Amino acid sequence: MGRRRKITGETGRRLLLFIEAKFGDVKTFAKAIGVSENNLNFYIGGYRNIGAKWRLRLEPLGLNWDWLLTGKGEMMGRAERDGAEPKVFFYAPDGVSEEMRRRYLELAKELSKLPPEELPRFHVIIKAFLEGRQSKKQ
Repeated sequence: MGRRRKITGETGRRLLLFIEAKFGDVKTFAKAIGVSENNLNFYIGGYRNIGAKWRLRLEPLGLNWDWLLTGKGEMMGRAERDGAEPKVFFYAPDGVSEEMRRRYLELAKELSKLPPEELPRFHVIIKAFLEGRQSKKQ
């Protein structure tokens, strides 16, 4: 297998600026959003494109998506600069009732308020909770 061809470095460079401004370093950021540092470095290095999945992860953290992709505007989104609650991007699974969709959205809004460094711990708690519920069903 040959070496990976670099796509572009500008978006990755801006992503790194955001990471350093908001989290201090790549390792802390990778842990906070639940990706491997190695995988993240492919995006920072410009070897992978940043797509819609990343938008769902980054905008709730306050990143201005237009700035990331084009370099135009400010790094932080308006909600982050003004102290308002950031937008929550959320998609409920298909086939759920409106009531459950509303509950999922409320939960997503609450989760978006967690400090980034708490996300890995919360992930472990949710996983344990779900495993416990599944074992009760069996």
